[in-house]
Amino acid sequence: VAAFGAYRRPIVDHLRLVRLGHWDGEVRGLAASSLGGLVALEPAYFRDVVLPDLLARYTSDDVGERHGVLLGLAEVLRGLASLDVPVPPGPPSASALREVVPALEAQRLYRGRGGEAVRAAACRFVECASRSHAILPLPVASQVRLLDALDGMLVHPNDTVRGAAVPALGALLAHHFPSAGTGGPSARLRARVVDRYLDVLATTDNPAAAR
Repeated sequence: VAAFGAYRRPIVDHLRLVRLGHWDGEVRGLAASSLGGLVALEPAYFRDVVLPDLLARYTSDDVGERHGVLLGLAEVLRGLASLDVPVPPGPPSASALREVVPALEAQRLYRGRGGEAVRAAACRFVECASRSHAILPLPVASQVRLLDALDGMLVHPNDTVRGAAVPALGALLAHHFPSAGTGGPSARLRARVVDRYLDVLATTDNPAAAR
């Protein structure tokens, strides 16, 4: 239906303004996926209107809306990257996108009921942002900050959070911490990731951390 111009923006607006804040988490997830699939129909609208709107709402006091908007951000960014549509280099887009996870941590927005869903959505955002490196380059400080964030998600007691952190870590390492030539990971990367995780396996008494 959204392929018809007269219906497209009303549908997109309904998804971003209403369905991303729905009480049911599955509906929020479907709305985010739908938004990502619609980017190709009018990428400029998503870049200029939808993306700034979502960036203004992902810290909502409503934990359901926070979860849905984070997922929406992830999927819209993924859709824009698939079309090589660059995001504006300054505020409120590129610079704000790099600060999404640090802002969630600084404002302690993982707390409370529903916090695990927000954590999982943040992991999905990191995954999509990492795969969108062509339109959203991350400085080294941002790369390391996201890696630190994922380290915490990997040992979280909630299965859903850990499950979301694994593909996010894979995407982050593949696109921002490439192996040195064909000889495998650099010594620095091996120490930061492989050796650290092996040490956790060898020393932890926490089954969730070991998994």
